[in-house]
Amino acid sequence: MNPHGLTSLALLVLFPGVANTQSGKFAPAPVPPVLLQGAFYPAILVDDDFGPGSPGFGVTTFDNIMDGVAAVEEDGTVLVRPGRYSESLLIQKRFHLLGDREDPPTLEAVGEGDMLTLQVNGAVVSHLRMEGAAQVAVQIEGDRNVIRNLELVGQLSCVVEEGADENLLAELNGVSNIVFLGDHNVLRDSSLERIFCNGAFNEARGNSIVSAYHAVELDEASDFLLVDNTIELQAPSSRNIMARNSPRTKIEGNELTGDSYTVAELIACDDSRIIDNTMQGGRFAGLTVGFSQGVAVDANVFAPDSEIGFYLYSSQVATVVDNEFISSGILLTTFDGEPEFDSLANHSISGNVSNGRPILYYCGEVNVVAPPNAAQVLIVDCEGFTIEDQEFLDVPNGVAALHSSLGTIRNCSFINGFRALRVAACTDVDILDNDVGNSILGITLLESVNGTIQGNYSAGIPPLGGNPITLDRCDGFDLRDNLTSSIQIEECVNVGNEVYNNSIVSTVAYADECSGAWSGNYYRDYEGSDLDGDGIGDTPHPIPGGALTDPFPRVRPPDGVLLWAEEHRLMAVDGGVVPLQVAAGPARAGATYAILGSTSGTSPGIVVGGVPIPLNVDAYFMRTLTMPNTDPLSDFAGVLNATGSATATLTLDPGMLGPLASLTFHHVAVLVNADGEIAAVSRPIPLWIRP
Repeated sequence: MNPHGLTSLALLVLFPGVANTQSGKFAPAPVPPVLLQGAFYPAILVDDDFGPGSPGFGVTTFDNIMDGVAAVEEDGTVLVRPGRYSESLLIQKRFHLLGDREDPPTLEAVGEGDMLTLQVNGAVVSHLRMEGAAQVAVQIEGDRNVIRNLELVGQLSCVVEEGADENLLAELNGVSNIVFLGDHNVLRDSSLERIFCNGAFNEARGNSIVSAYHAVELDEASDFLLVDNTIELQAPSSRNIMARNSPRTKIEGNELTGDSYTVAELIACDDSRIIDNTMQGGRFAGLTVGFSQGVAVDANVFAPDSEIGFYLYSSQVATVVDNEFISSGILLTTFDGEPEFDSLANHSISGNVSNGRPILYYCGEVNVVAPPNAAQVLIVDCEGFTIEDQEFLDVPNGVAALHSSLGTIRNCSFINGFRALRVAACTDVDILDNDVGNSILGITLLESVNGTIQGNYSAGIPPLGGNPITLDRCDGFDLRDNLTSSIQIEECVNVGNEVYNNSIVSTVAYADECSGAWSGNYYRDYEGSDLDGDGIGDTPHPIPGGALTDPFPRVRPPDGVLLWAEEHRLMAVDGGVVPLQVAAGPARAGATYAILGSTSGTSPGIVVGGVPIPLNVDAYFMRTLTMPNTDPLSDFAGVLNATGSATATLTLDPGMLGPLASLTFHHVAVLVNADGEIAAVSRPIPLWIRP
């Protein structure tokens, strides 16, 4: 059998003057006298070693491909032997152009023009190697052509022009770009860098794509089918899949990996389906869908490099079912965070999990009580909701309450989230006694009215900082007794807000003139004096952003002492050093302090000398109490400096943290009087250890 699967008898029928040698190559035999030069024949043989002395030369055998093409009859076959052919091919008749399967002939580009152009319907081209400086290796201008088993060397593309339909491209290797401008075309089982589509009903199936730009880009390409491909991207500002204005796109069974900004993004792609894909990478998000209606996102696995597995904004009637999120979750909003909630109340979101825990979605319900162990709680258009005693880890929103009322969010932990706790277009929502750490946007309220924000601990991500407590266009909130690195309030509409008795640790506090009244807060950056020793500064504290001031700034924290940490989460495999900062104000200079800790929680705590200490006694508590300045503890006990502050460090090596993974440390600072009595105890602050 020869490389094309033709028997010797078949070869003799196709080529009366050609015999099959033992080497598997075609050898010329004397040309029969019935062959006439200038006639068309069903089978043509091309070999760059042929010449005028070769049997049948110029009739059925040629030394270049285009002469063979000219001689073959419609629906005939041109067989091309191994060799190098420097020519451009223009195909304008229907026939088969077949290279040697084991040693494909090489077609070299002539200049920068197209190498192979098909202006015909129903041609077949296979088993060629194409190389050179041309930009386009194959240009298809007809219908129902088959291009397969091509190897492209260099930055060579294949273009299916507008009006060219129902073509098949298969088993192409080394392609720079595939461009679909026509309709109903198929790309299968190929390796390439990029697909661009502007046609309709095109398909890419079973391909391997490795790209440094948008790997698959759809622009006004309706009904595109992307199935069972592996797509790797190495472009942190690009997408594995970028689709715009491309309705009914179907993305199914693909493995999407690499370094990208967003793994897949669909904008204005109504009725699209994203099903059973694996999406890894994505510095911002795994999947982003915006301005789309009727999109289904089902049974995917999201493992992005951020907390946002799926970002759905300004869209309607989405179905999000049975997806698995790894250290990520769902971010549900409208464009730029604007609370236009008509588009948020008609989704179907169910059966989704993050790290094995359920993502809960409530829409249009009354008196919602979120069950324990939720990964996320999304509240839309609900009246009455309670979310208590939850731990939200590595999700974009632990809680998102949108266009709802009469809610309470209490005693929850939010760890490493993008927008940890978000309330938008809500009324009468209380946010009480929550811990928020390592979040760019901690407690965020937008266009909401009335409620209490009290007793929360909220900190940003070092060194990024962030906005731990932010109110934008909100009125009627009481902010009190919070320990936070910053409070930012902007563009209040009517009555403003009351901000008092908070401890603001960083230099970031911001409010415009309409934000409401600030009074009696502790600002760590306050530079005024307290000559009468009443604990209130002698001069007002200016609030950046406008003309507001706090007329009665505290010179020491409301609890008498505070404890603060810039780092709130450690990975067990990495370990780390955690500085713990004690602040009590200049009046406490020289006071004795101690930092105590526990790994078994803050409730019920203990009482010492009538003073509650919100820590449970365990082995770590006893270590901090009895050996406060021995490894891994440094300066856990001592004397406050002239500013009434001190810094301790907790050094945790990776080997030490293994058994402690998934535990939470809590620490408090304690001030002790000269007679040994407890003078003040800070609120506890968390340190989360994660595997």
